[in-house]
Amino acid sequence: MVDSHESHHKLTKFFLVVSIFAISTSVLAIYGTIMASEHSSKKGDLQATSISHLTRSQDWWNDYQAHKVREKMYQIQIDNLNNTLQQQTYQLTNHDKILYKNTLLKYQHSLDDLHANKTVKDSLANLSGLATSEENLYYDSLKEFSNSSNTIETYDMLTILLIIGSGLTGLSEITKNKLLAYAGFVSGGLGIMILIIITVNPT
Repeated sequence: MVDSHESHHKLTKFFLVVSIFAISTSVLAIYGTIMASEHSSKKGDLQATSISHLTRSQDWWNDYQAHKVREKMYQIQIDNLNNTLQQQTYQLTNHDKILYKNTLLKYQHSLDDLHANKTVKDSLANLSGLATSEENLYYDSLKEFSNSSNTIETYDMLTILLIIGSGLTGLSEITKNKLLAYAGFVSGGLGIMILIIITVNPT
């Protein structure tokens, strides 16, 4: 009689633990769903940001190519003016020479602006630097986007494990079946372990 009473007491204590575990895994499953939702929102923002960086990068590269065309045009004009001054120097009037030289200086100044360093707006180095910077930001955003996708998948997986664990332990409590409880402990335990890992070492 005493043994039967102790056995019943142990069984009741066991299923009390099962009940607590079922409730705990249910709460954690809700938490996992919330975190997956937050990361999904962050993923959407990262996608929009990456597209924005890519668009700006393409715009800067288009400007760079347009300025490269200008560079060639300026150089052609400079070469033509130099040739004219050298070949027709005796045929040109002083006024024409001055006009040619002023035009030459104008093109040379424009060409020098294109060949200036990164700090000069619309120089080739400046445009190239801006385009490259946006490209790097784009690739960084893609990396974060990929990490966010992996995090979402991890939260989805642990949420499923926690739901299975909660369901099995809840069913175990109703049916008083210890095998279901142990299966629930394994499934829920895996979910909890994964949750602890990504909480301690977030990506």
